[in-house]
Formats: sequence, C-alpha cells, structure tokens
Amino acid sequence: MRRIFPFLASVLVLAACGENNSSPSAPEATQATETTSAEAKLYDISEGVDGKVGFRHGLDCSEVNNCSLFFTVESLEKLDTCPSLTIADQPANTHLVRAIVLVEANQPVEGSQYDSGSFTYMADWSAEDKDGVQVPLRDSQSCVISGNEQNWQRETRIGDKARYTVYMDVPDGSTKIDLTESGSRARWSFDSPS
Repeated sequence: MRRIFPFLASVLVLAACGENNSSPSAPEATQATETTSAEAKLYDISEGVDGKVGFRHGLDCSEVNNCSLFFTVESLEKLDTCPSLTIADQPANTHLVRAIVLVEANQPVEGSQYDSGSFTYMADWSAEDKDGVQVPLRDSQSCVISGNEQNWQRETRIGDKARYTVYMDVPDGSTKIDLTESGSRARWSFDSPS
C-alpha cells in the first residue's frame, strides 16, 4: 500500500469493510477497514464513508488499528421528547435526534501532525434533506445538554477517551446525517433515524 503523509493528505479513516460510497479517486485520503478477520484493508475515502452506528471509525491512520483518533457513534436516535433541559419549542418541520459519540484522542501516528484533540472542533454535523441539500446541524436550541453530558464542541485531551452528547433539530424527511471533519474533508454518512 502506498503511504502518503503530507499534513492533511495523510488522513486515513476507519469504517466498515467495503463501505466507501464510490470508487476510489486521487489518493488524498485513505480508508482503513476493521473486520474480525484478515480482510481489513486501507483505501481511499475522498468520496465519503458509510458511517455505522456502534462501529469504531478512525482518522489519520498509518495502518488498520493504528490511528491518531478513533470515534464510535454509540447511538443515533430520534427522540419524541427532550430527556434533558428544554429551553425553547422544537423548530417547525424538524425532529429531535440525539447522538452519543465516544472519542479516543491518541498521539499522532508516526509522520503525522494531526491534532486528534481538536476533532470535535473540526467535525461538524449536517443532514441531507429530502431535496438532497446539506443543512448544517447546530446544537439544538429546543433541547440542550445538562448534568454529566459533554457538549460536542469541547476539546478532547490527547490520551483521553471522552463521551459527547449532541442534540440536533433535524429537518423532517432527511435521509442522512453526516459528520464532516473540515481539515481532511472526510465525511461519514449515517442513516437518519426514523
């Protein structure tokens, strides 16, 4: 496998085997896949990755299971009511979705300068609405985190694992919820919960 390590072009991502959204293009970013057998491989992710809830995804990898950052979307669920602090009405034509994400910030892999602690600052949520338009998903204004929940836009200390909660007002009819890391332009697309 050809290894590419200029700063942003060194991004390698971990996802389910064979789950890239299109055929590989220029090798700017590479997909690592983790399976339970020797089928794991690295491949280009410049067109995006099918995100899987419960799967340990990676970013900036030198090989499978050696990544500067791992994250697992532990749950992505549509909620009927806010289980936390409600401060406003639910916006019209939206529904409330909660994502719980475990982030593992590691030291950069050899030859990389990626700052894994900044992942939650650099990765933004969006939805693909019923017309195929990307709609940014800011933190919900109708349901906010409280208690022991941690807000997504907080830095993760390198060497730590942290669990983050994100409440989002998702447009009705959305088919996908995307997580895009702006430095590498890597995007994980998750099925929008119904």
